[in-house]
Amino acid sequence: MRPGVYRLPAGTRVYQAVEQAGGLSSEADPEAFNMALPL
Repeated sequence: MRPGVYRLPAGTRVYQAVEQAGGLSSEADPEAFNMALPL
């Protein structure tokens, strides 16, 4: 995990942003949001 502010291109999807930041924490619930939604 690499918390921080990221600049991502238009159309980036949630899962891509999560990957860019190093993945979800062990406490995160991946079912709590739609990973396919565009930002």
